[in-house]
Amino acid sequence: MLARNLRKFKLITFDCTNTLFYFKKQPSETYLQAAIEVIGKEKKELFDPKIITSSFTENFREISKKFPNFGCGTIGYDSWWTMIVQNVLKDASHNKIDPKEFVKVAEKLIDLYETEKVYEKFEKANELINAIKKENKTVGVISNFDPRLTIILKRMKLMNFDFVITSYEARCEKPDRKIFNLALERACGFQMGIVYPSEALHIGNEIVKDCEGALDAGWSSILINSEKQSNEVPCFKDEHIENEFSKGTKRNSEKPKLKGVQKLDNSLRQF
Repeated sequence: MLARNLRKFKLITFDCTNTLFYFKKQPSETYLQAAIEVIGKEKKELFDPKIITSSFTENFREISKKFPNFGCGTIGYDSWWTMIVQNVLKDASHNKIDPKEFVKVAEKLIDLYETEKVYEKFEKANELINAIKKENKTVGVISNFDPRLTIILKRMKLMNFDFVITSYEARCEKPDRKIFNLALERACGFQMGIVYPSEALHIGNEIVKDCEGALDAGWSSILINSEKQSNEVPCFKDEHIENEFSKGTKRNSEKPKLKGVQKLDNSLRQF
């Protein structure tokens, strides 16, 4: 069944965060824990956990505008994340702690987020990837991520990819079609010939970056379930494929029992 459903594609790519894996804890919890471990438990009461969450969102947005793509070509990802951590913890402590102390916290967090300790694989992630590979498809990753992603995937034993492309490496971020075009170029070496956009499928959890980005590049796309979306939505260019897929895809507002690639795996096999 899987072979029939993917027969028109030579290349299938995945996003990573909230597609193949997710955070074990909210980043705000991890930030606070790291700050306490480095600065000392006696200063725990100086931090407001709620402000960590709101400040992270605001700083991520603002620093991304000033230094796009994790500081690629400007300050570099290490300094980029250090700036995020310093600003967030400064806000959360109401300026009651010397910001210089946050540099060591940032170093700890940068190292921590390069390990498997903070991430959890979605159930059936490896099973689905391996099943697609058995159909002689080229399988890759396209993710807005800094250079640590390849190491993270290896440590999480998510390794059966033909290539991994980060926005940092590509020097452009989804939904820019350039990053999708780069994936097509990489796939040509594995398929022993040209791979056209119409032969490529991207799977991710964000409407604009993943689904619309892929469609704009001439690909097909599947938007999978996340906390904000009740189920995966096929976004195929080909009307026949779209109609066939919709036979087995629920389009109601019920919250699914299966999430992420587990839900996707069932849909790809059963429709």
